[in-house]
Amino acid sequence: MWHARSAVLALLVTVGGCASGPSPESSIEPSSETSASSIRLTIESHNWADVVIYLEHEGQRSRLGLAKAASVTAMRIPASWAGSTQTVRLVAHRVGSRTDFRSEGFIVLSEQEVVWTLETDLQGSSLTLR
Repeated sequence: MWHARSAVLALLVTVGGCASGPSPESSIEPSSETSASSIRLTIESHNWADVVIYLEHEGQRSRLGLAKAASVTAMRIPASWAGSTQTVRLVAHRVGSRTDFRSEGFIVLSEQEVVWTLETDLQGSSLTLR
């Protein structure tokens, strides 16, 4: 009997601890310190499906987040991933698809904003630096 109560109590403490933090995809605005060391990325999705967004930089691919279908999603690119001397690419992977779409290569400065408009046909998507 004692072991069952201990197990239930341990489970409740574990579940409660997991539920208390923000979700990884939360929309909490980063602090000004984070904002200064990151580049704002806005995804304007006209796509009918959710799209996972990645950044290709320095020969690797890093996940930035999920852009929901037919919505606008704000993300951050760490400035260390997109320095002013390196070319990077955004990658869109439509959930349920076997293929990816890559943007053209670009160089972005820390004070710029990147806006990527994703169309239903990803080949018609456009990238803007502001």
